[in-house]
Amino acid sequence: ILSQWRAAGMDDYTLSINVAARQLRDPGFGERLQAALQQYPEVLPQRLELEIVESSALDGIDTLERLLQRCRALGVGVAIDDFGTGYSSLSYLHRFPIGAIKIDQSFVSQIHQSHENITIVRAIISLAHSLGISVIAEGAETEAQFRQLQALSCAYGQGWFFARELDAAEATAFLDAEPYATNQAGR
Repeated sequence: ILSQWRAAGMDDYTLSINVAARQLRDPGFGERLQAALQQYPEVLPQRLELEIVESSALDGIDTLERLLQRCRALGVGVAIDDFGTGYSSLSYLHRFPIGAIKIDQSFVSQIHQSHENITIVRAIISLAHSLGISVIAEGAETEAQFRQLQALSCAYGQGWFFARELDAAEATAFLDAEPYATNQAGR
């Protein structure tokens, strides 16, 4: 899809791919990623982001750290998905080459109903910003939720407020027909 987007002049978008823990533990993962990037030399590796869940790091932290360092060396971004719900240590944010964290939707969906959720979201955003890490809020379903997130200095959101789930062809058509329809904040 990145190749199609580039051919269509849509170079400003990043494609995030969820990677399962078992895939990250596969010793051939890094080689296959590198081979895929070589197969599509027109694709900018910076436009690809691997999303891993916090719990992926529970086993084999040293191996995962090396793999993620290799991905970053290839130019591929790394994001922690469902941040705040796993059992990982905050040291992962320092140890791994993380470019983004995605605040779990369970905090975002309750942002107007709970002072505790606002406090947690604010703390995650502040921590990420202080470490130079981008923040994306998952589950931004309403304009009110996203406006609250913006007020907390979260510039990026993901959820039905921006668009429903789209397959590759639908996503391409959506992005082509509605440039920056996501208020330049969807990701």
